[in-house]
Amino acid sequence: MSFYGKKFYITLLICLTCFWPLSSLYAQPMPALICVSVSPDGSLYASWAIPSGSFDGFRLFYKKSTDAFYSSVDVHPAITSVIVPVTDAQTEKYDVFLITYNNSPPSNSPESVHLNNMLLVVSNAGVGSGIARLDWTPMKPGGDAVEYVVKRSMDNVNFTEIGTSNKLIYYDTIEGICTPQTIYYRITLRLTGCTARSSTGSGTFKDDNRPEDPRLSYVTINNGFAEIYWEHSPTADVDGYIVGIKDGAAYLDHDTTAYVNFLIDDFTGRPTYRYPCDESVTYVLRAKDQCGNQSSGIINYNRLHHTIHITGDIESHCNRQATLHWNQYINMDPPVTAYEIYRSENGNMAEVAGVVAATSSGTYSYTDTLMLNSGSLYTYSVKAVNGVNTEGSQSCQLYFSPIIESITDFDLDLVTVSDDNYITLQSSGSPDELMDKVNVYRGTASSASLELIFTGNWNGSPVTLSDYEAKVHQESYYYQVVALDACGYELAESRVYRSILLELSSPERSHVRLNWNAFVGWDESLKGYQIYRLEAGLLSAGFPKEVGPQTLVFNDIISDAGAGKITYYVEAIHEDGRKSISNTVQIIPEAVVQVPTAFRIGGYTPEFRPLLRNVEPSAYLFTIYNRWGQLVFETADIDVAWDGSTNGSLSPPGVYIWMVNYSDYNGNKSSVKGAVTLIR
Repeated sequence: MSFYGKKFYITLLICLTCFWPLSSLYAQPMPALICVSVSPDGSLYASWAIPSGSFDGFRLFYKKSTDAFYSSVDVHPAITSVIVPVTDAQTEKYDVFLITYNNSPPSNSPESVHLNNMLLVVSNAGVGSGIARLDWTPMKPGGDAVEYVVKRSMDNVNFTEIGTSNKLIYYDTIEGICTPQTIYYRITLRLTGCTARSSTGSGTFKDDNRPEDPRLSYVTINNGFAEIYWEHSPTADVDGYIVGIKDGAAYLDHDTTAYVNFLIDDFTGRPTYRYPCDESVTYVLRAKDQCGNQSSGIINYNRLHHTIHITGDIESHCNRQATLHWNQYINMDPPVTAYEIYRSENGNMAEVAGVVAATSSGTYSYTDTLMLNSGSLYTYSVKAVNGVNTEGSQSCQLYFSPIIESITDFDLDLVTVSDDNYITLQSSGSPDELMDKVNVYRGTASSASLELIFTGNWNGSPVTLSDYEAKVHQESYYYQVVALDACGYELAESRVYRSILLELSSPERSHVRLNWNAFVGWDESLKGYQIYRLEAGLLSAGFPKEVGPQTLVFNDIISDAGAGKITYYVEAIHEDGRKSISNTVQIIPEAVVQVPTAFRIGGYTPEFRPLLRNVEPSAYLFTIYNRWGQLVFETADIDVAWDGSTNGSLSPPGVYIWMVNYSDYNGNKSSVKGAVTLIR
């Protein structure tokens, strides 16, 4: 029996209940309909599982969702599937269920679950034609949270799985199809014992989708060329990348690459080329797929990467130190934590000369503490690092070859005692324009114990420097001077000189022993020493006495020890005539004042004055008083005498009182007085 209508089926069931008990009716085995699948020819394929129990066969009922009555087909009880004889299942939705039946006595099982064939609708989901939208009906009315498999075909014969969905919708982004083509889709549902297929949907599509952006990792410089590194675009059909360079406010396409993840920018002949050693170059990146579609670039245009541009100079530090400047590196991931400064001398292996911590500053500066050697070639570079990645962004190399002009003939020319009070130093050197200041070092113990005492300006050779703090009568001093440039760096240093300290070691009434230290500084050019003796400020006869450079002692015999103050000093004589003077030493005899007791005007002693020896002329006062205590004469000049008059008139003969106030050459004050008789 076939093609029973629903009304007939219901009547039959009612009639059967009139003749058999309900217990027999519901003992009929109920089948389990597993799936309903659409065949390419528009027919349906249904499958089920055989239930336990006795029955004569399966009866499959089916109808269009728009029809009122079911049709049926009977199937042998050992068969688990059937092709439903319809031709329009590709476009029509069918409702299908299954029962078991017995012929004698006639009985039917309850209805199995109702299933529908899955109908697929394909539409365009984008503004272009690069995205296909798939919508389909569920196999089980109401739907289940099951996993649907989406398949695609270019020939409607060979279908390939492209994805899955647990919803009744799927979006397929078209890739690699560059001209409009018809694409076929099918939905399948994998079930135990059956794979249900939907109807086939199709549409005309082509790949006009933007691929996703790649992601710039970092840019660096190697051997003077920029190197750009990036992470690939996640879009599968990307086959190359477009590297751009920022030019003012615009971005210019510079190169199109194959499917690689780095580029060495050595395209020096292109108009878009920027030399990274002359400026900081900004790079951007877009992806390109097989159909020529380009990514938006929004990721990299908003995360710009600049090469590090390093500049510097050595002139600001008088060719002795390098100062470097560079721009901030941004958008490294993780961010930059520090900048390492590398230095190499004469092609040797580069070493880290310093590290500068990263801040929010847009520019950085660093001065290397190394004093550069004249004529050496120094190479500097900066590397941005973050402490996580093994790679970093390296700058170009910066080269310095300092030519530090040498000072010639710089030395101390003279160290001498001046005014018997301080020490004068004279220094010279050339060229003058290199020298800015001079440091003066002094010591007393040895030439190894020198300390800086002052800094003087260099105003051109020769420069005279004065050490007013020197105690020339107590110490002999070692001196050295060091020339400085305008940056305060030492250019040259002089030899060590030593001043002369003259000492009177054994003064006696008629014998004098002088000794002094060797003058240091002139070496073999020291001709010898000259000893000077002055009496009352005048050079004594037979002086100066000359001795050799090895002689440091002199014995002198004074014929008249009472002749007055005697002064000695020593000069070191350079073979070119220069002289370094010592301090002075003095022999000061005892002061003597002798006064006559009488004098006669017009006689053998026509005037009256004391006889003086070794008296300091500037500390002398001679006064005369009459018997009544009146002052009749006064003078502070040791060469002026009393002529026996008072205010221009002759004084009467008689006795007069005199007084002499004086100091010896050591400053000891004394006074004497007495009487003198004026005779006429």
